[in-house]
Amino acid sequence: MGAPRKFDTETRDRAVRMYRDRLAEAGDTKIAARKHVGALLDINPATIRNWVEKDEPVTGAEQSEAAVDRDAELKALWCENSELRRANEILKTVSAFFAAAEVVPRKREVPHADFGDRRLHRRIPAPFRRSSRSAPCSASTAS
Repeated sequence: MGAPRKFDTETRDRAVRMYRDRLAEAGDTKIAARKHVGALLDINPATIRNWVEKDEPVTGAEQSEAAVDRDAELKALWCENSELRRANEILKTVSAFFAAAEVVPRKREVPHADFGDRRLHRRIPAPFRRSSRSAPCSASTAS
């Protein structure tokens, strides 16, 4: 709940009317008119200023300019939003692609240049092969 109102609507209307009359008749500046009315009614000049600003209707030029600015800003925001959505979709797709690549490892294929279907490694030649039968240091041969 807001703060209680110190002044009723009649006092507000009277202060705004006296302020406008003072501007029209005496030709005072705005601040001088607010101070004069404030002193007569024992109201802070800033309060009178707030009441006058709320009471003043927005002129057509200011209203249309504000509407144009608002529409231009809204259009720019819609365009930016659309671009960001597109970028987000691209990032989701790329993320899914790389996530799938990590989950399913690929077999590494070694190119067989001139060997056709043969394996790249060859069997070790017989003289260099180790075999349990032809061990150089066996117990049976030592005796």
